[in-house]
Amino acid sequence: MNVCEPPMIIDYHAHLHQPGTEKWTEVQKFDRVVLMSGGPHDNAKLMKFCSDKNGKYIPFCRLDLDDIEADVREVRRLAAEGFRGVKFQPMTQRFLPHERRLYPLWAAIEELGLPITSHSGTVSFPGHVANFADPTGWGQVAADFPKLKIVIAHMGGDYNFQALVMAETHPNVYMDTAHLQYFCPRFLPPIEPIILIERALRFAGADKILFGSEGMTPHFIWNSVNVGMEDRKKIFWKNALRLLGEKEI
Repeated sequence: MNVCEPPMIIDYHAHLHQPGTEKWTEVQKFDRVVLMSGGPHDNAKLMKFCSDKNGKYIPFCRLDLDDIEADVREVRRLAAEGFRGVKFQPMTQRFLPHERRLYPLWAAIEELGLPITSHSGTVSFPGHVANFADPTGWGQVAADFPKLKIVIAHMGGDYNFQALVMAETHPNVYMDTAHLQYFCPRFLPPIEPIILIERALRFAGADKILFGSEGMTPHFIWNSVNVGMEDRKKIFWKNALRLLGEKEI
């Protein structure tokens, strides 16, 4: 197998509402893509798009978190409809994962076997509230719901250390690599994304890392001499298939 041409790439973090997602998928030769809903209003449109693409795109829904009992019913309905996971954006939804009011929802998602992806890291977009960017509350959730599969997006962003420790500590916590080109130049000192990958491999292991794009090409991992072939297989597709409950290749 050529190092620069793995047999499968699953982009575990993309958004239909971002311009150019389909074109980017084609250019980067992604085999499958996890698409995150932009909000409850977007779920039906996302499902329609994914249903027309013969399994290439994998839909993750969003819930509004205003009425948790209603959200429990809704996530069951959406799972039956074919959604494969749930995306949360704490910075706009303004919640902390370990709030007890949310526990019935985490229990339902755990029972359904759906993976969660949660944004983490401080970003400067309108409507985002910085104090909800810290992902550490998921550590309590991971401990209380050990079968709930939790993916910390952006490898924690500026909370990378916290995300790394959670992935190292909890068997059910993972990290994706999406949008690292935003966070890494803002670190002090600035670092390259591959440094975060290699450090995560050292402390959390390859089983805990999923390739996510949002502008990140696969080459920053492909071209690293410090990422072995078996680790690449896990990062690019094996871990994603396992979290999605599909047969590993």
